[in-house]
Amino acid sequence: MVILWVLALLALQPALAAEPRQQPTAREKARTVYIFHQPVVMLQATFGQTTPEERVLRTRSALRAFTEDDIRQPLRVVPVIRYGQPGRLFLMNGKPVLLLKPGGSRRR
Repeated sequence: MVILWVLALLALQPALAAEPRQQPTAREKARTVYIFHQPVVMLQATFGQTTPEERVLRTRSALRAFTEDDIRQPLRVVPVIRYGQPGRLFLMNGKPVLLLKPGGSRRR
């Protein structure tokens, strides 16, 4: 269910993503958020001093911490400004899931 929400929202945000290459490099894999072993988005942008790889680790941690009640709630996307940069914050049950910067990610 979570993956469907994320994929649907990413599909509706074409300015936030671009097509990846067929065979990702090790670096690209480290920058890719996976849900249920499926690649969802490859992060490219650094927010503040947080690298794409660190952002992937934070996203994984957030996804693992969600309760059954959390995942029953609709996923929300809100525009935000972080470190002086515009972005989109994905929230589930009011808890942050993922922060994307326009042009700073690639759909998988």
